Amino acid sequence: MEPIKVLLVSGTRADFSKQEDLIKSIATGPKNIKAEIFCTGMHMRPDLGNTHVQFDELVPMGVKVHKRSNSCEEGMAVSFLETGKAFEKILNEDHYDAVILHGDRLEPLACAVMALIKGVKIMHIEGGELSGTIDEVIRHAISKMAHYHLVANDVAKERLIAMGENPGSIYLFGSLDIQIMLNRELPTWEEVSQRYFVKADEFSLVLLHSVVTDPEQTLMFAKLLKRYIELKRDHFFIIIAPNSDDGSNSISSVFSEITSDNFKMIPSMRFDHYLSALKICRVLIGNSSSGIREAPIYGVPVINLGTRQLGRSAELYEGMVNIEAPDEKMLFPRLDAFISQFERFEPKNEFGQYDSIAVFKTAMSDLLLGKIALQKVFFE
Repeated sequence: MEPIKVLLVSGTRADFSKQEDLIKSIATGPKNIKAEIFCTGMHMRPDLGNTHVQFDELVPMGVKVHKRSNSCEEGMAVSFLETGKAFEKILNEDHYDAVILHGDRLEPLACAVMALIKGVKIMHIEGGELSGTIDEVIRHAISKMAHYHLVANDVAKERLIAMGENPGSIYLFGSLDIQIMLNRELPTWEEVSQRYFVKADEFSLVLLHSVVTDPEQTLMFAKLLKRYIELKRDHFFIIIAPNSDDGSNSISSVFSEITSDNFKMIPSMRFDHYLSALKICRVLIGNSSSGIREAPIYGVPVINLGTRQLGRSAELYEGMVNIEAPDEKMLFPRLDAFISQFERFEPKNEFGQYDSIAVFKTAMSDLLLGKIALQKVFFE
């Protein structure tokens, strides 16, 4: 009997951390399942760190990697079209029993459409969550095309049921990134600082992404942060470059014009190195989902800018301040307070409550048995 083949899609540095252990569990597990990877998007951009090289480390384990550029530097619409064309070609060249997609980005959306048309079952990680901006719509659209759902918690499960998804297709999966935080030995800060040429031991992290539905507001926040960094010369800031969404180049341009020398802009950080930095930073500033998922695990204070993450967390995290409008009088005192206090808060964990690898193996077993039909129906 031929082994079943699954094709995992990764378009960003963020989703690789959610899938790396899954890939390794397939590669080192039963021989009746084989994994391949479609690597595209931000991974292929030199200005964002050429993170596709991380996948080369999986090749000796027998994992085949398909690397394709999708011209994401030319904009989201071009990226979507190029991803779909490249993915459709791969599906034409070989047979796959399932496509595994993560989250709410354009790359998995394009791949979901192609898999649906080609009659390939879809497994979706982290459906049923709120994202804000257009990401949330993309996430729900992928969920409606997916046959298997690996969700973080009961809240996400109930949302999918409300959307007409079959409860039998939903698996309480948790979050692998948070399980990495809780269980994996991380690099030392000395190792991280040497790798990324950061000389400071006390710092804050900045992760500010463009909001497609309101790019001007995010650009105003970037300009405010530029001004604050230039004024706060006695503190160091590590800025991680924004993702490839439309408007991100403008944010990067603002940060590149900072006139002081108390910052370092890094195209990308490996996830475990990023966690080491997050664990000891003074405050996480910006609008990244890391402020919702990872920072609360360590009790790290978060200043969340704009509306990109509002409503995504079901719990109130004591260490988070939301500043919805770019107002210097609101933002600067909050930054001063968090940076000077170096306070840690009571940890919160809404995710990662399950044995994700075991749950994934159950889903793979159900896939082998054909538990979920290819033809989807609205469940009532």
